[in-house]
Amino acid sequence: MGDSFRLILMRHGHSPMNARSDQERSLSELGVAQVSYTGRRLAEWPERWYPQRAWVSSAQRTQQTYQALVHTWSALAQVDPVMQDELYLADTQRWRLTLDQEEAPCVLCVGHNPGLSDLIGQLCGEWVNLEVGEAVGLRVQGQQSWAEALSARWEIKGRVRPANVAD
Repeated sequence: MGDSFRLILMRHGHSPMNARSDQERSLSELGVAQVSYTGRRLAEWPERWYPQRAWVSSAQRTQQTYQALVHTWSALAQVDPVMQDELYLADTQRWRLTLDQEEAPCVLCVGHNPGLSDLIGQLCGEWVNLEVGEAVGLRVQGQQSWAEALSARWEIKGRVRPANVAD
């Protein structure tokens, strides 16, 4: 494995509180627009980040977020997403346990706050509040495994905020 690891952390798009349960909430039209915008921008990143794996919470809104990303970011066409119940509202410890066993050098994680924002803070030493539909790209170099990388200081290499998507 190389010595550079990349991590794209993305929070699901807008999802109204109108379902029987939190886990069954769907993306709204605004949420789909947010995610589509983010996917198009990720496809244009100068470094061309291409995830080899995607970890996705089992919540309906995160699965829909991933599917909307696939339609706008062709790099995901060859990725088989891993949907896990354990990632629903996962905290940093759960995300770290998931990534610790990873082998792919570039990974996309689609989930929820506060877990994803807290993970950015732990890895970078800088707390970022991920808004709905937002993605942050992190990179660390000089590590030989995810276990080593998760103990190192990461840097934020890019951020996509769909704030300009109208309601």
